[in-house]
Amino acid sequence: MRKISIVVNIYINTTPEQQNTFDHATDYNKFDTDNTFIHFYNSVNRLNVPDGFTYDLYVFAIAANQDTSKDSDIKQKISNIIKDAEFDVFVITNSDVYALKKDGNTFLSVEGYCEIRNLGFIFPYHNNSDFVIQFDDDEIVRDNYLVRMVELYNANPDIYSINALYEKDNSVMVDESSDMKCWKKCAMMNEDFIRLSEAAEPVESIFGLGGNMTFRREYFSQICYPEKVSRGEDFALLLAARLVYANGNEKCGITAGNQIFKSYFVSNKDMTIIHKPPVNEPKKHKLKLDFVRFIMQKTFLKEYLPLDELYGLSRYIYSMLSIDDYLGFAEKVYKETAEVEPNAYPKKFITSELADIKRLLKECTKRNLFEEYRNYQMEYIKSLKNNSINVNNYLK
Repeated sequence: MRKISIVVNIYINTTPEQQNTFDHATDYNKFDTDNTFIHFYNSVNRLNVPDGFTYDLYVFAIAANQDTSKDSDIKQKISNIIKDAEFDVFVITNSDVYALKKDGNTFLSVEGYCEIRNLGFIFPYHNNSDFVIQFDDDEIVRDNYLVRMVELYNANPDIYSINALYEKDNSVMVDESSDMKCWKKCAMMNEDFIRLSEAAEPVESIFGLGGNMTFRREYFSQICYPEKVSRGEDFALLLAARLVYANGNEKCGITAGNQIFKSYFVSNKDMTIIHKPPVNEPKKHKLKLDFVRFIMQKTFLKEYLPLDELYGLSRYIYSMLSIDDYLGFAEKVYKETAEVEPNAYPKKFITSELADIKRLLKECTKRNLFEEYRNYQMEYIKSLKNNSINVNNYLK
């Protein structure tokens, strides 16, 4: 029997007195009544299984700020929800990751989105999984998701990564009402959604949604999410893989043009998940995080991938990375935002954020981010070969 591993990350705020980096982290004190995981789990519990396959579920229950004080209670709360599961469920907390590191396992971290997503590759790898699907806990999965995914991979043996759509309020489009006059970010995302959703067959793309991404073993055993990406880990992974496809990585014995590192997007209804984020999500300042993300991605490209090539792979990514003067553009964006929300964006706050962006731009001129990633990818592949994780230790 072949194995499909479903991975879900649950971010839990156990330290409300501290800021945390995660979007809509579940309040630990309200977890029993307000968590979104239970609806996700119920949908996974209804999944139809393709012939010749089994599936299991990996729950990374990560407390914000790398807190470990509530991990035993967190495991119990998860166990209460999944007690009727007819498939294997593995629950991993910060404490489990730290214990593995203490035992000598390398390349394990709970610092941020990318590092935690990498755990979702590493644990299934050590359990001999053939496919990995990365989901978020605020999603509903349609009953035939796995059946359709396997059909698509069987029909396309040269495809190793397939990403699919979100549906919210019966639409796959994102709400453009939050767009600014000077920055039509959501409108550019919708350009990709329109183009990709009209295609009957898988379309080559680096546009991906982090909570709906699927991978063959050949892919997740050789590629990893870049480190220390504060936002947009989905695009960071697909862009890194595309650069490896275009340039290779001799440190890992990977030559340019390896088909494994291409990614594709499908509009299949069965694989379109229903996105149900928490109501009344606390608003966070994300402008600087977005600028940091796009500046680093553009630095990542440098001479390794022509900017024009991005246009055919994602209109959204192309528009975000083709900005010539990020500092000047950021000044315009902050000015418009302050006019709309003066209390949330006082002058002192804006001055501080722009200074951080200016420092990052200066720093990036001195770095070769893709070469750094090549080293990181090499360490990831080494860690899979040299480490040994008995995932049954986390079986619930």
